[in-house]
Amino acid sequence: MKHIPIARMAVAATLLSATAFNAAAQQDNSAVLQRLATLEARVAALEGPSSNGTQGAAEAWQDPEKWKRLRKGMTEQEVRDLLGKPTTGNRNNQAASQTLTIMAYANGLQIGQVNLLNGHVSSWNEPLF
Repeated sequence: MKHIPIARMAVAATLLSATAFNAAAQQDNSAVLQRLATLEARVAALEGPSSNGTQGAAEAWQDPEKWKRLRKGMTEQEVRDLLGKPTTGNRNNQAASQTLTIMAYANGLQIGQVNLLNGHVSSWNEPLF
């Protein structure tokens, strides 16, 4: 019967150790969550509207309403005025007397593309919003 008190002491020591570890882990989690909130606020401020109240060119394409204003026949400059500068360089493919230009807009998970044939919009694929 002498083994029971030793076993109880081992269990109690284990529980105390686990409780102390849990408290330390919660403090670490709290610090990580606070840091995450700070970083998210900084990103939101960087991605938010500019000081003059208009969206920056780098994020104009992320507005679903702008994609709804695209029309076949628009020029490359009209697309740039609407969606901003493509996030990746234009790709031009020439075949016979036709030039296909692909304007790509992407930020990881969102990808949009505008196709121009001889300098005018022929089709596009909107990002999934």
